[in-house]
Amino acid sequence: MNIKVPIFGALLSFASLPAYGQATPPVPADTVYEAQSVTALPRPLNVDEFAAALAASYPGGTPDAGVVPSVHVRFIVDANGTAREFSIITSTDSALHAPALAALSILRFAPAEIDGRPVHVRVDLPIQWQVPTPAPAAKDTAPAYEMDIVERQPVVLNQRVLQEAMNREFPPGARAAMRAGRVVVRMRVSPEGRPTQADIVSSTDPEFNAASLQVVRVLRFRPAALDGRPVAVWVVLPLHWDP
Repeated sequence: MNIKVPIFGALLSFASLPAYGQATPPVPADTVYEAQSVTALPRPLNVDEFAAALAASYPGGTPDAGVVPSVHVRFIVDANGTAREFSIITSTDSALHAPALAALSILRFAPAEIDGRPVHVRVDLPIQWQVPTPAPAAKDTAPAYEMDIVERQPVVLNQRVLQEAMNREFPPGARAAMRAGRVVVRMRVSPEGRPTQADIVSSTDPEFNAASLQVVRVLRFRPAALDGRPVAVWVVLPLHWDP
């Protein structure tokens, strides 16, 4: 089975799912099968919704020449068609982990089957984003206002995605030592609601600095407004890293 969906800038490929195999004798209901052991593979039911979620959560930026932004995810599709137990196998950029997993959480399937009986199955799924080469553009010289100037302040729209990114990007050394940290980041949020620049204001532990600048890239905002129109604004955000 090979499903490719170039929708909203996201390319979803199920090419890693192998062809049908042979039926196996009945085994306990909680068994997780490999894809080659089932007689009917799981079938995604809401690919368009999944692809739209991927495109909406892309952290931005232009990849290096010749590099296709991608994440290879392994997970289980339950006998009820729910995906669970996600793990990242490989990726081109750790900033893609949280968007991929958040989008996968909404994906629903017609479950795999063995002789007509729904079963659990393990799935390997490569996800690729098709990022067009941006056309040359004039430098953004629009002013960024301080928070007390705007009439409507920006609002974070994807707090859960940020938290998932922090969980995944937690510095390994600090996690092993059960060490917490607090980093204050000042970022410019564009009129489109995307962070375009970020700097460290203060930090209790420099080991968390790089991870903090990385995770704020996934944030999306309802933009600030002034005189009824979206504007860029400076946002100061404290990040609390707890192991």
